Amino acid sequence: MYKLNLDIADFMENYWQKKPLLIKAGFKDFIDPISPDEIAGLAMEEEITSRMVSREEGKWEAKCGPFTDFERMEKPGAAILVQAINHWHDPSAELANTFNFIPSWRFDDLMVSYSTDTGGVGPHIDRYCVFIIQGLGKRHWRVGAQDMNPQEFAANGALKHCEAFDAVIDTVLEPGDILYIPPYAPHEGYAVGEAINYSVGFRAQDQKELLNDFGDYLLQQDKEFVRYSDPKLQPRTQHGSIESGEVQGLTDIMTSLMADKSVMHDFLGRHYSESAHELDLVAPEGGYIADYAIVLDEIGMESYLRKVNGLKTLYFPEMPTSCFIDGERYDFDASIAASVQTLCNTTEQSAKELEVLMEDKVFGQLLIEWVNLGYWHFE
Repeated sequence: MYKLNLDIADFMENYWQKKPLLIKAGFKDFIDPISPDEIAGLAMEEEITSRMVSREEGKWEAKCGPFTDFERMEKPGAAILVQAINHWHDPSAELANTFNFIPSWRFDDLMVSYSTDTGGVGPHIDRYCVFIIQGLGKRHWRVGAQDMNPQEFAANGALKHCEAFDAVIDTVLEPGDILYIPPYAPHEGYAVGEAINYSVGFRAQDQKELLNDFGDYLLQQDKEFVRYSDPKLQPRTQHGSIESGEVQGLTDIMTSLMADKSVMHDFLGRHYSESAHELDLVAPEGGYIADYAIVLDEIGMESYLRKVNGLKTLYFPEMPTSCFIDGERYDFDASIAASVQTLCNTTEQSAKELEVLMEDKVFGQLLIEWVNLGYWHFE
């Protein structure tokens, strides 16, 4: 349905993480996958993250959902933002899938915003890459050059703004236009009339976040870790000092853990496959048995196997007999590694394609296990 009008190789070499880019008519004849009413409906759901941002007489206000009152959205200067709509809305998921040329472990979510005239969230800086797609209406954007030491302040308890900046891009987006904004590039956009925008965000953690999550992972491991020891310790008179060799020894026992590929693969696979947002997991009533002939008879040859929207299915080429799905690790026989990787790399399989894969009963049993967990479903 959506075809990206972009020289991907040139973009990755010259713009990705380097500088902002305006892509006029990035999607030709763009049709919004979602309506303002549907956006409001999603913002009412408890399990979906949403915000309402407004500005009146120079004062900013931000509230977190779910919402039942949308009266503020009847006035200018308001915006409602809904995270991870690709998890809950099939046509929006199709739009997000257009950016599958970037590895899925880097992908965060597709956010949608509906704004009344002049609505926006103010000047701010994101620490990750984002593609902003213009849907309904128009929006005036200003984007600055990357600033690795931004000056930021709290415009509201739930809203952080940056200081004024010089724009390297100053433009009005029309339906189908795309704006790529790299990390640390300040930007601000305000609706010209009512407008819908889609933000495709890519996750990028800093050292503190990664180490914090790695620490949480280690706390869950039921194993004995290497403990610091100093069998050659000599008596010293300055008993308050920590000598350089001791610093190195302490550093070594920590870095040796991160240098252990088996540990890091397991941590990173679990960590990056776990969704940061709720998934719409629905297990089939009663479940399926691991016999594809019976399953095929039930679903029909015209059916498709579809991965649930937003599900991360990851693997490491160095670990061909393991994959990671929504924070869990699955180990399997080498004979089905290629079939599992096919599932990890695609969003759907036809019944005919599955028939070939399911000839291997070991693969069939594993796939049906995942279907019964709601990770994939037949349509």
